[in-house]
Amino acid sequence: MLNVKGMRFPIDVILVCIRWYAGYPLSYRHLEEMMEERGVSVDHASINRWAIRFLPLIEKMARKHKRPVGCSWRMRRYSASICPAQIWCSPRRRATGNVQELTFSGAVAMTSGC
Repeated sequence: MLNVKGMRFPIDVILVCIRWYAGYPLSYRHLEEMMEERGVSVDHASINRWAIRFLPLIEKMARKHKRPVGCSWRMRRYSASICPAQIWCSPRRRATGNVQELTFSGAVAMTSGC
């Protein structure tokens, strides 16, 4: 668990700032302004120190719960609506599993209203 002993702010405030910093392209000064709007007066240097201290720990804890990612995926059929027409894209695969070619089917009506 995260050791927040001796911290001036509650763990909720610290985690909200770290979550926003890690999840969105925000600067420390933007986070400082956002927290000020919410009634919490925090300095951007404090947010920087929290990020340096807690982000590696949170990443390590989250990595334990991450599901394994497989090395194989399949695309069966893809559908796209272009104007009023429906187009289907189906991959043709080789025996190795690699895509040999893509086949397109469907009526394509070219109208000036698209």
